[in-house]
Amino acid sequence: MKSGVYRITNKVNGKFYVGSAKDIDQRWDCHRNDLRAGKHVNPKLQHAWDFYGEDKFLFEIVEEVDSKPELLFERENHYLSTLKPYEREVGYNICPTAEGGDNFTHNPRKEEIRAFWLIHNKGEGNPMFGKTHSEEAIQQQKDKAIGRYTLEWFVKRYGEAEGEKKYQERRLMLMSRDKSVFCHQYKMRTFKGKKHKSGWIEKKQKTQEYFKNHWKEFVSLIKSNRFSQRQLSEILNIPRNTLRQKITKIVDK
Repeated sequence: MKSGVYRITNKVNGKFYVGSAKDIDQRWDCHRNDLRAGKHVNPKLQHAWDFYGEDKFLFEIVEEVDSKPELLFERENHYLSTLKPYEREVGYNICPTAEGGDNFTHNPRKEEIRAFWLIHNKGEGNPMFGKTHSEEAIQQQKDKAIGRYTLEWFVKRYGEAEGEKKYQERRLMLMSRDKSVFCHQYKMRTFKGKKHKSGWIEKKQKTQEYFKNHWKEFVSLIKSNRFSQRQLSEILNIPRNTLRQKITKIVDK
């Protein structure tokens, strides 16, 4: 059994989480189990884990320390103060000091931390204050989203059996959503005082013509699970809202 300070590093962007434990291997197992279950107490680390995937994280021991809590906290605080993993661009820690856990909900300094981040992210303190994303950055995000949540995407991240399971779970979740609420929200939107873009009528007629002449091919394409909605929208040149409506008809049958 090894005790000391450990680090969980994202191999893609270099960001990391620093912690300490009397039994590091056991603590790592707890981290992995909670992250895999999607219920980790650190939302920053959980989000990164979900986005990049388990295989992109490295667990390593920074320093072996005696198992006495005061010594562990002392060394953990040393690395927190020198490496600053609580800063957004550096790592995933929430607290700037070690206090026996990184759970924001039950942290004794919860309100202090909340106030700090409210000030830090407000106005000029926000990293994006007065800025806009470049066209290149926007395109990079779009490229990353291509193929996301398709069957192939899940299989690649979790393996064939687990990927198939997670894919079906997501499909069931989407199918079980309260459609009445969605429809109500959709109907609340209005075009009062606005006009459709030029060429909208022609595009609508072209879309209707496509579904009229190629409905069977469209159904086969949807049931193949080869493409995401975003990909289908781009391939068929059909608005995503229209695409969702047609997919709903197929699913409901």
